[in-house]
Amino acid sequence: MSILDIFRHNKIKEPIFYNEHEDLRIKTLDELIDKVGDDQKAKLEEEKMYVLIGLSGEMNVIYELQHSRVPLIFFHDVTIENGFHDSQIDFIIITRKGIIVLETKKLIGDITIDNESNFIRYFKNSKGEVYKKEGIYSPLTQNRYHVDALRSLLEKNKIFERKSLLIFFLLFWIFFTKGTISSFNL
Repeated sequence: MSILDIFRHNKIKEPIFYNEHEDLRIKTLDELIDKVGDDQKAKLEEEKMYVLIGLSGEMNVIYELQHSRVPLIFFHDVTIENGFHDSQIDFIIITRKGIIVLETKKLIGDITIDNESNFIRYFKNSKGEVYKKEGIYSPLTQNRYHVDALRSLLEKNKIFERKSLLIFFLLFWIFFTKGTISSFNL
């Protein structure tokens, strides 16, 4: 019996949540902060703040999935090791219709996606003036790699045949403060 057969036989009536492991990033950062000199503490504290913001976005998604009343199974923070590059997937959601790979982002600033699919984040002060601009790795590309890694794992282990495997990829944006997507051209 495959995972999707569980749905076909109506054995799943509500959301079921699995967490692969405890997130150790905050604990690791706290340990590093205690060990480094004052010149490096600020950078690590900033990194910790970004991790906490990201985790709060993921916790929002977990809450919504748990309370969705939709029959589904979902996994949070899954790592797929494929020998070359490990894929850390925020959410894998299995429904009657297929599998959804969900990437979450909780970002500060305004996001622009140019004609070449480059993601650029702008930070603005209270007057609306840009004081910092940076490129960020494309979450669309990131999630495509995650889908490929999951599909490969499932096919390799003969969990699904390629023709019957339907994997969607979604990107869930949560903006912190006054974030906007000002252009989107793919």
